[in-house]
Amino acid sequence: MGLSAEPGLNRLGEEYRGAVTEIIHKPGEALLVDWGKLCDVPEGPGGRKKTLWQFTGILGYSRKLMVRLVWSNDVATTLKMIESMFREIGGVPLRITSDNPKCFTLKASKYEPILNPAYERFAAHYGVLIESLPPRAPEKKGKVERPIPYVRRLYEAHEDIWEGIEEAQAYMDKKVGIANQRKHGTTLRRPGEVYEQEEKASLRALPALSYEIEQYQEGDVRADGHVRFANKYYSVDEQYRWKKVSMLADSRKVSIYFQGKLLEVHDRITDHNQSKSTKPCHMSPWERAMRDDSIYRRRAARLGANAEAMVMALLKQGQGFVDTRKIWGILSLDKRYPAERIDAACGRALKLGLLGYRAVLNLLAAEEARRVLESHCGAVAEVKPAKDYKFLHSMSEYQEQLALFELANQQKGGRA
Repeated sequence: MGLSAEPGLNRLGEEYRGAVTEIIHKPGEALLVDWGKLCDVPEGPGGRKKTLWQFTGILGYSRKLMVRLVWSNDVATTLKMIESMFREIGGVPLRITSDNPKCFTLKASKYEPILNPAYERFAAHYGVLIESLPPRAPEKKGKVERPIPYVRRLYEAHEDIWEGIEEAQAYMDKKVGIANQRKHGTTLRRPGEVYEQEEKASLRALPALSYEIEQYQEGDVRADGHVRFANKYYSVDEQYRWKKVSMLADSRKVSIYFQGKLLEVHDRITDHNQSKSTKPCHMSPWERAMRDDSIYRRRAARLGANAEAMVMALLKQGQGFVDTRKIWGILSLDKRYPAERIDAACGRALKLGLLGYRAVLNLLAAEEARRVLESHCGAVAEVKPAKDYKFLHSMSEYQEQLALFELANQQKGGRA
């Protein structure tokens, strides 16, 4: 008989996985939280159903139970529910224990998870530690796992008539209040009494200011290095193009994270006419040059308003290094010509629709040739138009037109 029992004992040993260690909490040590589906309720007259969720929290020491009914388990809703639980118990526990939904953890890990930055910032405000359990380890928070079906049974006694989520929450608060005054099946003590007499004093005080719940969103960085948030676009470094990032925003700032690492913080766009926030370090070289404090604009402004206008016109073409070469060529002309002549040549080139270093240089050369001619031949006397010949012009006007004609021929020859 002993020999026949031996194979069974061996199989028992093979299936043995080890005993689950009992987790004992001290007063004020932990708030355990978990999500669960409560029921489906009618959404409208068409008979369609909508899921009503329960967000359940329980204090690890006293076993005081709290339940919040919500339509969504997104980040903002979850943090609001935790904050409301803090206010119900009148303090902050040492840590919050949970599993790994996206509202808490971006990437679960057996050793060190990547936490949702919104959850981290919320925890930092209240000074509470985050305990995100390893994957597939629900037994480590059994104190809150077991009450999930119990809460569902509490609500089953409610009438089938749906009167709104506020009425359902009031009904659940009443039921949970009664449950907290009954003896717990494990401790054989009343959670409400244990909380009031032994645990409440161990909780840390709430901060003076409540936390401003931030908006949370995930998105892919586009080819232009911007990610969309609330129909506005914010820049990040080009190495993150096509990668998924997380965004947090309050009324003033937008913070962008990649796998828990803070990348950028932008001022939130509030102007309806503005769609992009692009930092100078994320701009292309020619885009940086168009800023008010760019070296191109400062150098051109020394030559004159026309020179600055020429530089801006070239930058707006958006051809990058092709344009900046032309700009540096124009700016370097100050080694050979006075600033007022360069500015005048830029003004004439803009009127003719000619953009670039070569156009300005040719105009300066034509002007220089005219000056040399006048110095050798003497100043050409102004011829006053006779009374009877109103269409007769001075010789200087004809010389100017001739210079422009020669410049146009030079431009055509260069393009050919």
